[in-house]
Amino acid sequence: MRNERRMARWILFSVCCLVFSLPTLAQTDAKREAESTTKQSLEFGSTGTIHIVDSLGLVKVEGWDKDEVELTVTKKTQKKYEPKDLTKAAADLERVKVEMHLVSESTLLAINTTFPSRTPTRLLRGKTNVNLEYIIKVPRQSTLLIKHDIGEVDVTNVFGDIEATSRIGEISLKLPEEKQYSVDARVRLGDVSSEFGPDSQRQGPLSVGAKLTGEPAAPTRRIFLRLGIGDIQVTRLRWEKSSE
Repeated sequence: MRNERRMARWILFSVCCLVFSLPTLAQTDAKREAESTTKQSLEFGSTGTIHIVDSLGLVKVEGWDKDEVELTVTKKTQKKYEPKDLTKAAADLERVKVEMHLVSESTLLAINTTFPSRTPTRLLRGKTNVNLEYIIKVPRQSTLLIKHDIGEVDVTNVFGDIEATSRIGEISLKLPEEKQYSVDARVRLGDVSSEFGPDSQRQGPLSVGAKLTGEPAAPTRRIFLRLGIGDIQVTRLRWEKSSE
């Protein structure tokens, strides 16, 4: 009987130890991405040119009333790490640099993205383990020049000329409906659609791409878009009317 009671206590003790250790084990085994977010802003003229170079991931450009540019960048690893490895992973993220600076006084602002050294053995390593998200707020009258790599470019409520190129992904523009635009958009593999100007056309009888070139009666803004693989959409930004 005594041995049986000892055995029962031992089993109970073992079960309790296991139960209390489960959260610790779960916490140790839980993996997650390393992540960092930075924000910076610069005063800028209301009608200057903003050049976004070598961006990767998601780029969201939003027009606003302020004469300044605000850049928020979120970096996140694609891989998940154990807690003990997160510090090193975060340090690797910091090697991806996103910098904003004025090239000339109030007329040209550049946002550059640079990745770790691209030696032959590390040609893609700097990009394959990082997800980038750019939230860029700009004066509405700004001119945009965007050279994107892979991912999505989303521009909303910007009145100036827009030129955007990308290799793979999607280019989406939401432009004020009361403005007139000259739209020149082409994609090698994918589709083009625009609510400004004519419908898109296939580039040839055997082609898998599409193009769109439209000249309104009195165009006031120029839109130039080129994409390798993906879709281009240009839509009208319709303001919701407040109820009386």
